[in-house]
Amino acid sequence: HVNTTPAYLPTSSSSQHSEFAEPFTHIPCTGIPLEWDPQTFWETYPFQMHSPSSKRRPKYDLILSESPRARAKDCRGFVGSAACCPRCSELSLDISIIKERASRSFEHVHDHDDLSVTQLRAKVKSVKETLNELKLKSLDLAESADRAHKRLDEYANVMQFLGDNAYRIPAIHRLLCNASANGWSPTRTLEHCKLAAEGKYTARNYSQYEVDLAVLLSELGGGGAVYALNHSIFTLPSRNTIRPYRREANLMPSINGVGAAEISRNISALFGPRESHSDQASHVEEEDDPYGFSLSFDEVAAERRIDYFPETDEMGGFCLEHRAALDSIKVGTNTQTVEAAVTAVREGKVHISHEISVGAISRLSETGYGAKPVFMGPSCKIGTWRDCLRTMEIVLECWKRSTHGERLHGPILSVSSDGCPKRRYAMFMMCLRTLVCSPEGLVVKNVCINRDLLTSWLERLPNHDWSETSLYALLNPADAQHVARTIKLMLCIVEIKTLDSDDFDPSEAAEFEALCLLADFIDAWLQPFINVELNLSQQIESLITASHLLCALYLQNGPSFMPNQLYADIQASIKNAVLLVPKTRIINGKRKVFICLLGDDVLEALFGRSRMIGGHSPNSSVGELRDRFVSAMNLDYIYEQHPEWERQPQRLNMFRMRHVDHLRPAHFKRELRAQSCDLKSCWTAAVRKAEAILAQYRASMAVPFAVLFQRKDTGVYGEIVY
Repeated sequence: HVNTTPAYLPTSSSSQHSEFAEPFTHIPCTGIPLEWDPQTFWETYPFQMHSPSSKRRPKYDLILSESPRARAKDCRGFVGSAACCPRCSELSLDISIIKERASRSFEHVHDHDDLSVTQLRAKVKSVKETLNELKLKSLDLAESADRAHKRLDEYANVMQFLGDNAYRIPAIHRLLCNASANGWSPTRTLEHCKLAAEGKYTARNYSQYEVDLAVLLSELGGGGAVYALNHSIFTLPSRNTIRPYRREANLMPSINGVGAAEISRNISALFGPRESHSDQASHVEEEDDPYGFSLSFDEVAAERRIDYFPETDEMGGFCLEHRAALDSIKVGTNTQTVEAAVTAVREGKVHISHEISVGAISRLSETGYGAKPVFMGPSCKIGTWRDCLRTMEIVLECWKRSTHGERLHGPILSVSSDGCPKRRYAMFMMCLRTLVCSPEGLVVKNVCINRDLLTSWLERLPNHDWSETSLYALLNPADAQHVARTIKLMLCIVEIKTLDSDDFDPSEAAEFEALCLLADFIDAWLQPFINVELNLSQQIESLITASHLLCALYLQNGPSFMPNQLYADIQASIKNAVLLVPKTRIINGKRKVFICLLGDDVLEALFGRSRMIGGHSPNSSVGELRDRFVSAMNLDYIYEQHPEWERQPQRLNMFRMRHVDHLRPAHFKRELRAQSCDLKSCWTAAVRKAEAILAQYRASMAVPFAVLFQRKDTGVYGEIVY
């Protein structure tokens, strides 16, 4: 309560029971002065806490006079010797707390009853500001909602237009990419869509994916296919757009004999620097360190036709073996040379070639390993081995001397050719398949392993639901060059080792040992090429193991095991793979070794693509073949970037099996660097493993390998320099 006069005077009864021993006086207690700034008292003092309904009423009453005073609610009503009674004197602490609370900001006062007028005004002002902000926010949200509804309507219009005109808007995906990149509104996007539908706007922000696809179409379908798709709704790049991305090397075949000039020119055209309008157009990877390369030779069927080469004014297509029968192949200004050539062909002195010999160089690396033809020569296949040797020597010498050859890229580490023992392993697998599937078969430990024996043992394999036709087709393939079936048969022979031999009779046990010994050789020979989980050391160890097993089987059984030529070819192919490791280490030990790239497989892939380009006319003349080779090399680059685009030949399709033939270097993920392989350790481990296998099947060598190969110039691979 707020009083202006003393509320009461003390009575005698109250003084008689006082706890103080002071003498009774009749001076009334007026409380204590309220220490408050008089200038701000009326605005800063929280009067409402004295309200009877307040939950935080103070312990004193406020006395308003000239100067505010506070008197305790239990004031004695009189004073003794002090200025106020003891009850009132204890109010200083409460008043200081109230004063401190009144000095705070209203945010720090929790009860409304404790707020002063100033604090209430500040709070009201704050609430008004908050309310105004909420009103503005509400208006903003309402406006945003209106804009969102309008934008949704605009997007709905865009989607409706796209749905109704999906086949009228060219390059719609690039148009939408432009809209996103440039921040177009739905209205502007719709305007561009309408312009595109009317043929007045075409987005030409081509991606590399589209450029590669256009190049692929150009090589496979020609200019007509590129033109058609450029004017379709896909709007792929035109021929002018993809021109910087295509290789257009002007190759020159050797039509006037095997000459170094044409070969050196082709090396510079294929391996030299290329001028391009785009950094992405270069298909040649620039490397600071050299790589190893492989040179392969093979023949491809040709169309019997004579071509005219305007750059040299010569006729091309006469076989190089008998080219000397013609005095000249220059056409000149009259028909004498042509008439002389016709006469020579009719008399049989020279032939119009039915095959073209090709020499190609390929890089032994994870990328860019496609074959690049540097020699193309018409052939009638009546030449001698000296002619082939001379051609190889000229190509090797040109590569060594060319500024764009060995000096820039690296040396040639391997030379292979059709009929050469360095061909890829699939060829020898098919030869071995033919041998074991023949009635004569091959002999291991006095057991003849032929088609009939394999039939009886393959039928015992679990998890194989053999039918009479499927087993017959496996052992008697209609297509002798079907690599997938060949490897499937080899793996089935390897699986024979898993059979339980406890119940075999002596005859079956002897057959089982012979089959297991053959299976171990096949498995050791096959795994490095089909098992992508092997590292380089494991691959080399497996090949050396196969080499020693093959040597033991041949020494024990002689030509009845396999023909001499096949034995020599297989050993040479393994030797070529093993020696690739130290050769690569000499160049750069950090380079990876890919034995799957050895042989002329990459050249066969080039042939296949060049014939595919011909469509219904797969064979080509020597002049047409050089153009197809350029297109095939463009395809090689495209397929390397997009392997999913290439249709694998059915003969090489192994994806339905647990193993894959025709593996690319990218499939091998283990450690393949040359420096990671210790040949001496691999050799020692492989010999130990081969001797253990021979001992397991009671076919140990009479003389250990170490003793057998101690003689000079005697060994599986001769002398190896580490």
